[in-house]
Amino acid sequence: MLFVNYDTIAAISTPPGIGGVGIVRISGTKAWEIADQLFIPLHSSAAPQTAYPDCRVGHFYANHDMLDECVCLRFCGPKSYTGEDVAEFQCHGGRTVLQLCLKAVLNAGARLAEPGEFIARRFTNGKIRLDEAESIARLLTAQTEQEVQLTSALLDGSLHRKFLDIREQILNMAAETAFTVDYPEEDGAVFDFRSFIKPLQELRRECDILLMTTQANAARLDGLTVAIIGSPNVGKSTLLNALLGYDRAIVTEIPGTTRDTVQEMVVIDGIKLLLQDTAGIRAPADEAERIGIDRARAAMENAQIVLLVLDSTKPLSSTDLELLQSCKPAKTLLLLNKHDDPHEELSPSSLPDRFKCVEISALHRQGIDKIVPAIQQLTQTSPAPPNDPILCSARQEALIEEIHGALSLAIEVISLPIPLIDIFQQELEQVLQATFDLTGENTQIKVMEAVFARFCVGK
Repeated sequence: MLFVNYDTIAAISTPPGIGGVGIVRISGTKAWEIADQLFIPLHSSAAPQTAYPDCRVGHFYANHDMLDECVCLRFCGPKSYTGEDVAEFQCHGGRTVLQLCLKAVLNAGARLAEPGEFIARRFTNGKIRLDEAESIARLLTAQTEQEVQLTSALLDGSLHRKFLDIREQILNMAAETAFTVDYPEEDGAVFDFRSFIKPLQELRRECDILLMTTQANAARLDGLTVAIIGSPNVGKSTLLNALLGYDRAIVTEIPGTTRDTVQEMVVIDGIKLLLQDTAGIRAPADEAERIGIDRARAAMENAQIVLLVLDSTKPLSSTDLELLQSCKPAKTLLLLNKHDDPHEELSPSSLPDRFKCVEISALHRQGIDKIVPAIQQLTQTSPAPPNDPILCSARQEALIEEIHGALSLAIEVISLPIPLIDIFQQELEQVLQATFDLTGENTQIKVMEAVFARFCVGK
């Protein structure tokens, strides 16, 4: 759908709300014609329309009524954002003003743009690569400074160059293999396909590095869902408030104060954490508490990280023991709370050594700074952003994994006493196809539509 229509499209390109400036963007063959219908400059100009932006101040009219005083910018294709003729009205940033201006543009012959359609046209007209568009989509939704750094670093083309390097090496191998198979008599000696093993192993290692670097920074890019679990009155809500830095959850001495899941997002040391404070787990006193406890157990099962809070002033209860049995050590961090109380009955040495443990006092904010580094160790998140590029979408990860698998099979079949050349050629072809899919040069339209649908309407 995005790659068939070449009519003139329009949308509001600035975020919803009230601001100093709001932009209505038009792109297509009728962009300037529509602008001429609606815009009258304050000062006429005899300057010719060129490939450079034409900028004029004037009035925007709809049905002969002036709606706003604005700036009209014209860009000549192909030297424009979309590669087509583009007109932009920079109006005052009121919601109603922009909606009325957009309505006038649509009535004048434009069509409302679909999500991501402007950048899709930019891609179609060769102004941007698909992997670059994915980087921009990630950048637009970045919520932390480190996420911005990780994503913006991809815009320099470092990831694209890696894709091209893989493609070039595989193309050379495929060409040499095809020549050897088709014209065996041209070179008197028998070609040794095992000479490809070392460069193929090096390419596979590059794929490993890409996947491992991306995985090690997944928490920075996507964040982690963290469930705070434990018996009633062990300090779960106090811990939530301590991590957030403000009082979000109600804290009382009455067991079972938290009935429903309280969820908040926080960024600590560049890591996005979706914190879930849950109901204390015990035998429920009523139906409402039972539902809350069921939700707590569901949160524990589905979370990427579980913070199991234990009261260090009391021996382990039957509920504590059951939770220790249920939690998976690979994603669970034990928090011994009330560590500052002189009547401690629990210590890290008294707990199963299969779990990582941190001693804290949620009430007095002691040990809270040790929680995120411990989570980073659990998730194998690197302590600092990488120097190597990362993959910025699940689509890219799947394609690199596909390349890795094809390279492994290619190495396997040419390592045999009698190399299986037909299968080797098929695997090289699969790698080549995946590299073209990565950059969008030979990708199904449905895949590309899914990529661009992630953008807002005006992008």
